[in-house]
Amino acid sequence: MSTAKAAPWVAVSERSSSLSPAPERRPAEGPNERGRRGSRAWRGAGWREPFGCVEAVAGGCGQPPLCFAVRSDLVGAVVGRGGSKIREIQSTTNTKIQIIKGDPKAEVKIFGNKPMQTKAKTMIDNFIKEQENYSPQYRVDIVAFQPSVGRDVSTNHNEDLPLINWDKIREDALKWGKKKWADLPPIRKNFYVESATTRAMSQLQVDNWRKENYNITCDDLKNGEKRPIPNPTCKFEDAFQCYPEVMENIKRAGFQKPTPIQSQAWPVVLQGIDLIGVAQTGTGKTLSYLMPGFIHLNSQPVAGGKRNGPGMLVLTPTRELALQVEAECSKYSYKSLRSVCIYGGGDRNGQIQNVSKGVDIIIATPGRLNDLQMNNFVCLKSVTYLVLDEADKMLDMGFEPQITKILLDVRPDRQTIMTSATWPCAVRRLAQSYLKEPMIVYVGSLDLVVSLFFITIYGI
Repeated sequence: MSTAKAAPWVAVSERSSSLSPAPERRPAEGPNERGRRGSRAWRGAGWREPFGCVEAVAGGCGQPPLCFAVRSDLVGAVVGRGGSKIREIQSTTNTKIQIIKGDPKAEVKIFGNKPMQTKAKTMIDNFIKEQENYSPQYRVDIVAFQPSVGRDVSTNHNEDLPLINWDKIREDALKWGKKKWADLPPIRKNFYVESATTRAMSQLQVDNWRKENYNITCDDLKNGEKRPIPNPTCKFEDAFQCYPEVMENIKRAGFQKPTPIQSQAWPVVLQGIDLIGVAQTGTGKTLSYLMPGFIHLNSQPVAGGKRNGPGMLVLTPTRELALQVEAECSKYSYKSLRSVCIYGGGDRNGQIQNVSKGVDIIIATPGRLNDLQMNNFVCLKSVTYLVLDEADKMLDMGFEPQITKILLDVRPDRQTIMTSATWPCAVRRLAQSYLKEPMIVYVGSLDLVVSLFFITIYGI
């Protein structure tokens, strides 16, 4: 009886399941004989010798194979891409596995000692169960999308295909999103009290101040009716007159007056508005979001001890910047807020322990934070104040996938601050995805102002 050529993951065998003694090694063999042997076993699983030798290596020469059937459409879940899964099973259990093609079911034979056979079957069952759970409710027959060569194109395959109800899928996704965020407490965002001095500034004074301070340019990126751009706070008292503890920390540090980015950013952020700050490194961007962040955390309706997680998250591209931000948090500590720094290359177990003790502020690089998030060591649902610091550098370093995964677990009604030294298309796209109706503050060159013009006028 002839045997059809097997797929790469199929071992075709017509011999009985009883084991035969290993044949003697021959000095040479012809290509035809090698071809016949090659067609009898799947080479991707590490088969290098004739069938009987492999069984002997598996340690089960006196043990009959464990045989069972698997649906043919699930064999791929057992074999894995390039044979990765079946190799894993064999190396873990010290067994050898043979899959014999069949329709609608394939036969699986596991050679080895009995405990290892049982373990290998358990692993196979788990892979199959994962595949069955992963398979969508609505399956589309792949035959309908195959080329029509060699089959009757007049047959209407669509008659047997179920229709995908996309409206229901979208509706279910919305319900899931509402359920995910349903039990979260409300957020308070607006803490700004404009000083009499700031309120008294005329438009001419505001324009002159912005021109004299590195030609600051501001805009409201909200669609529809625009909001008025707040006047800059030229003195620390103008921004934090209602927060004496913040003022004490600033005086202790010896600062004389805010930097331009701080003066224009503070009144925006303290109102609870999302902000994009574009300025070069070393212009004071860190304090432009840290000081309002302290006030935001301390003024939430739910106290820190009942929050069950961090309230403020700062993502940075490098551990050096993360440590620098952590140092600033410690230097200007406010109301005993606890912060922790998480970054790759550090003591992972120590970082996990610090997070588990309870923190208010997490400063992290995306890679390490995503690692802890995916392993359920940190919960980000409590974050209400998010900072993407030096977003352009994070994208240049390839962190966009990790950022996307992290922000899936951060509540959508948060306040978000993004800082960047440049304003390329990738950063604009990131801002459009994760900020809601932001204002933008530029400190710097004419090129940045031209970019802002095109974004505002042409919507690019």
